[in-house]
Amino acid sequence: MSTDTRTPDTPSPDPAATEEWRPRGGSPEHSEHAEAWRAEQERVAGALADRGFDPDQRLFDGGPTLGEIADQWRRISILEVGPIPGIKWLQRHSQKLAIDRRVEDDLWRAYERQSRDELDHGAYWEEMYFMLTGLAAEEKPWDGIGEGGSNVQIQVPGDVDDPEQVRSMIFLGSAFALGLESGFAEVSFPTLQKMLRASDLPIARTFLPLLRQIGRDEARHLAIHRYAFHHLVGRHPANTVDNFKVAVNAARASFGVPAVTEKGFEKHVGREAPPTTELVLGPDHLRVA
Repeated sequence: MSTDTRTPDTPSPDPAATEEWRPRGGSPEHSEHAEAWRAEQERVAGALADRGFDPDQRLFDGGPTLGEIADQWRRISILEVGPIPGIKWLQRHSQKLAIDRRVEDDLWRAYERQSRDELDHGAYWEEMYFMLTGLAAEEKPWDGIGEGGSNVQIQVPGDVDDPEQVRSMIFLGSAFALGLESGFAEVSFPTLQKMLRASDLPIARTFLPLLRQIGRDEARHLAIHRYAFHHLVGRHPANTVDNFKVAVNAARASFGVPAVTEKGFEKHVGREAPPTTELVLGPDHLRVA
């Protein structure tokens, strides 16, 4: 790829900066919250039964039960709003990059739109959870990445003034975000659609248009991270293609998703930065139908 700036002496990412963006969490089944987690599953099963749903029903052979799906949707509603402080960090610091003003302003507007999208997505998933259970989607102590889990909490870095350090941290932050969102688009999202399309639940017809809107928004978010990659690669000694891949795959692994292939990586980052319109409207070729 023409964007590859590697040399034999290229340094690896600053471990401290990389760690700042690493997802946090644990598995409820094997934690101090295990008893409370099991009690919550029983409460949700009862709520589903009260609404006429069988909590043990599977929408397709080998798939999760309706009770498991409901809990997954509750957790995703928390996931969607969890990264907003991190997106706001990126937005603030986009004005400290000390590069082309147009690029800084494009990123500022893109992160602003993304933070609003995440609020909307949280509301969509909570509505879906409520329609199944009649319960509010409340955050639980065990919400976090587990073994193959789907929820993420990001520890937001403190504010930074040095432009060179900002360029490195936004580069790595974009890589982590691309890893998480590409994993959702490639694995979790198709599974959710398969569940609903195979379902005879009347509310599936309500949920599918919401999922399609989320898919369009997530495609636009991938374009934002691709834009940041192309404008920041080589702008710091650690801002290399290899280091970006490492961060992408670290995020995907914590999400329970296989590492991106070389072909998949090239698909996500492309050969050049997307036009500014894609940061707002979304690229058709990346939409998840």
